[in-house]
Amino acid sequence: KLNKNYNVFKNNILFIFSDVYVYYEQIINEQKEIIKIQEKFNKKYNVIYICLIDKLCIFNLEDNTCEYIKIDKNKFLEISMKVNDNVI
Repeated sequence: KLNKNYNVFKNNILFIFSDVYVYYEQIINEQKEIIKIQEKFNKKYNVIYICLIDKLCIFNLEDNTCEYIKIDKNKFLEISMKVNDNVI
């Protein structure tokens, strides 16, 4: 959608939430695949945040790095429930 629906911005950031548990190798493979896909397009994401059950993954696609921030599962659940209450 980035190349079809959005205006040109200096930085393009994507946030993805997934409640699926993934292993480190899967995350690295996804980052490589995203980089490969982006090579086909003019507009690219600079950073992609992927919020998983137990970690926040930050893909910096400009310098090809990935940072992991561990998330306490109970705290994550608490925050999720508060967000849900605020939305409803």
